[in-house]
Amino acid sequence: FLNNYNISDPTIKGIIDLFILEVMNKGRNGQAYVQGLLALLSNHYIQNYSNYQDLQNLLQSTSKFDQSQLDKIDHYIAENIGSTISVDDLSELLHCSKFYFLREFKKLVGETPYQYLMHKRLEQAKAKLSADNPNIAEISHQLGFNDQSHFTRVFKSQYGMTPGQFVKSNSVN
Repeated sequence: FLNNYNISDPTIKGIIDLFILEVMNKGRNGQAYVQGLLALLSNHYIQNYSNYQDLQNLLQSTSKFDQSQLDKIDHYIAENIGSTISVDDLSELLHCSKFYFLREFKKLVGETPYQYLMHKRLEQAKAKLSADNPNIAEISHQLGFNDQSHFTRVFKSQYGMTPGQFVKSNSVN
C-alpha cells in the first residue's frame, strides 16, 4: 500500500503492521480492536492526506454576504465619501448587527470596513491629485479625512510617497 503510492509515513506503517499482526494471530484481540485500528488509520489519513480540513475551513470562512450587498455598501460610500461613515451606518444599511456585519464583511472582502473605506478614499484621492492644479487640503476635506496630516500619513503609508510628491511625479510625466 505505502509503496504503491510512494508514501513514507511511519504512523500508517505502524497501523498496517498492527493489522498484519492481528491477521497472523487470527483476530485474537477481537472486532473492537480491529475497528479501533481502522478508526486510527481513517483519522490519520483524513487529517494528513485529504482536503477535508481545507473544505471545513472554506465552509467556515465563506461569507453570508454577497456581491449585491457589497454593491450597496460601495454605493453608500460613493454617496457619502466626504462624510463620516461608521460601521453602525454600514451595518444598518444591510439590516444586521454591527458584530455580524464586521465578521461577514471581513470574510467577503478580506479586510476590515475601515481599511476598505480608506482604499476607496485613496483611489479617489489619486484621481483627484492627477487633475490640473490639485489642492491637497481641499481634496483631503472632500474625501472625509480628519485633516490634511491624516490624509498625508495614510496616503504615504499606502503609496510610499506623500500627496505632494505624487502630484510632482505626475506633473513630470
